[in-house]
Amino acid sequence: MGISRSGGPERRNRMPMGQGWAWALVLFSLMTGPGSAPVAAESVGGTVRMNLGQQKVLDMPAPLQQVAVGDPSVADVKVISQGRQVLVTAVGRGTTDIVAWDAEGRQFTTTVQVAAKDIASIRDELKTVLGDVEGISVRSAGERVVIDGEIFTRQDFERVRRVAAMYPKDVTMLATMSTAVTRLIASEINRSLTKNGFGDVRAEGVGDRIFLEGTVNAKEDIDTVTTLSKAYYDNCVNLLRVGGKMDELVLIDIQFVEVGKRFLEKLGVNWDDTARFQITDLTYTRGFLGRSEDDGKMEVQGGRNFGGNINLQRSDSRARTLAHPRLVCKSGEKAEFVAGGEIPLPLITEERILITYKPFGIILKISPIAHRDGRISASVQAESSTIDSAISVAGYPGFKKRSVETYVTLDKDKALALSGLVNQSDTKGVEKVPLIGKLPIIGELFKSRDFANDESELVIFVASRVLTPDEEENQRMIQDLQKKYEETGEAVKPGLFD
Repeated sequence: MGISRSGGPERRNRMPMGQGWAWALVLFSLMTGPGSAPVAAESVGGTVRMNLGQQKVLDMPAPLQQVAVGDPSVADVKVISQGRQVLVTAVGRGTTDIVAWDAEGRQFTTTVQVAAKDIASIRDELKTVLGDVEGISVRSAGERVVIDGEIFTRQDFERVRRVAAMYPKDVTMLATMSTAVTRLIASEINRSLTKNGFGDVRAEGVGDRIFLEGTVNAKEDIDTVTTLSKAYYDNCVNLLRVGGKMDELVLIDIQFVEVGKRFLEKLGVNWDDTARFQITDLTYTRGFLGRSEDDGKMEVQGGRNFGGNINLQRSDSRARTLAHPRLVCKSGEKAEFVAGGEIPLPLITEERILITYKPFGIILKISPIAHRDGRISASVQAESSTIDSAISVAGYPGFKKRSVETYVTLDKDKALALSGLVNQSDTKGVEKVPLIGKLPIIGELFKSRDFANDESELVIFVASRVLTPDEEENQRMIQDLQKKYEETGEAVKPGLFD
């Protein structure tokens, strides 16, 4: 038997195993029971933001007498720590108020906002997914994430829109498509609608939306136009109407002007081609140790057919109008002007020979669209080509071609100038007396140089305006054409003095 420190016999009392586990559970419940806060406490009052399933503790300035929650489906409350704290559990998405009263009747109000997911984590996810999209910003605002900015491509806009749709309750999509992009998409829609027979319908981009305006023949056509348009862009606003076709005409006035400057310069001595002369004396001496004072001598005698002219000549040319067509075209349709010809070119295969025709000259293709505010949008394709035999292949000539293609929108009573189509050529010619013209210094008296510089620039002026069939301008044009037709008919009739 051992001896204890107190001098008495040592005693050891053993607790049964079942009772030990019971005491451990009691101790654990005391450590984690209502008297202990599960999370960091916040002061009562103001606004508390929580995520679904999260818990927070509110500290009260005095023991509570009563507590109430406005919407139990959003938050659940429980008084702990002898009434000095309130345990709040987020049970549903939304906003509610928690009101508490102490023993003296004072009231304390706290607003609780419960989100389905942590807004900060959603914001970080969106920044990771959309980080390579130019022009947008992702930020949190209250209990929502806001995507704002201007997007420059249709692919990026559709991508951002689809990602935002994945968080319908947490993300607000404020980003818009760039106006330049919507106008480009609208032009693609217009080409598709014209190709499918809806020339009286036009699409116009405004902000991040595209408006469909015009008329169709039947109600079913509205659904077809909408389907074709939304294949390019979803945010299309349908303003179509069923009724008669539009009778708007577009008057197109075009001038092809070649602005050129030809510079021709001749400088030198130009001897007559029929000159007769003889060399009467020619001597040449050279010493081995030095040069003589007179290395050589040539005397020339000629008659009256022999002479020389010093030419200093320049000529300039300014500009000329190549063509001046005036076309009347229905809005949404296509007009074409050709002034030139066609060259047949054979295409030889193993089985047969096909003849294709290559057009040349002045070719213009334009597709105008009249807007309600008087503006006119048009797709313009212009070409000026000539035959160039210098680059022929297998006997077939080549072509010199200058062309331009663009899509523009003109205000009322405004004109467009397309320029920069420059053609330039430089030539040099030398005329000289054989042998003598090659001599240094003195040979300059027996030669003549021609320098020619040809430079021309094709400028295309396009002016257009809306024209109605009953307008005075249209009637005057019709009368002028009829008058020219009658005058031509009178001129080709047989006459007495033919």
